Amino acid sequence: IGRTIELKRRDEIARTHRRELAIELREREVLFAELRHRIANQLHVATGILEVARRRATDPATRGELDRVIGRVASMVSTNEQLSLAQLESEISLGVYLTRLCEGFARDERIEIVPRIQNTNVTLRTAVRLGLIVNELVTNAIKHAFDGEQGRFPSISPSHTRKAS
Repeated sequence: IGRTIELKRRDEIARTHRRELAIELREREVLFAELRHRIANQLHVATGILEVARRRATDPATRGELDRVIGRVASMVSTNEQLSLAQLESEISLGVYLTRLCEGFARDERIEIVPRIQNTNVTLRTAVRLGLIVNELVTNAIKHAFDGEQGRFPSISPSHTRKAS
């Protein structure tokens, strides 16, 4: 009888623990959705402020720099929206994600980015990490590659890539 009572008590503790974990998971999902929403709102506010500053700027160089910053923030908004929608899935299309990320850099008419990215599905975590790397690489390339002159960035062609495992 004692063993049966102990098993029932353990079973009840396990059920209670599972219920608490399910509640905690749901609370985290709601908080994450709210955080994503707030980040998107803040990025839109920043874009609005930058656009007002661009309209008020009289110096063409300042306006151009503000255009570039607005483009970067717009890229962040697009990326945030794409990742938010993809959050429901376990994987994301890397080609689409990185192409959209690169589109945010193409605000300068003198520089052309030609993405040739092989499409594959990766986990959201991997896509975010690769997006950060691509963001840094393209930003640095735009900043230093052409010394202010016109140029074209052909991305790595699929024939030069290795399949990631």
